[in-house]
Amino acid sequence: MNDTLRPRITPFYVAERFDGELLLYSARGRKAIYLNETACAVWTLCGKNMNIGEIIEYLRQTYPDAQDRIRDDVYHVLEELGKKGAIDCVDG
Repeated sequence: MNDTLRPRITPFYVAERFDGELLLYSARGRKAIYLNETACAVWTLCGKNMNIGEIIEYLRQTYPDAQDRIRDDVYHVLEELGKKGAIDCVDG
């Protein structure tokens, strides 16, 4: 994975807010993915046609106190969502 890739939300999951949290439900099966605050922010930005570098920069500006760990957090979230089929990444 590199910063120029664009993560895209796949049609295999549907997002639903529940008590202020975001859950992704599989349209193909009985899977659900709970998204914490960081993962929710990354998921939301995946729907905005941003590349990974732009997502990281946006989150660094939004959460200046967490700048040191944002890159690792974003890559971790994208890898996990990719493994579960909730996103895919395409060349920018």
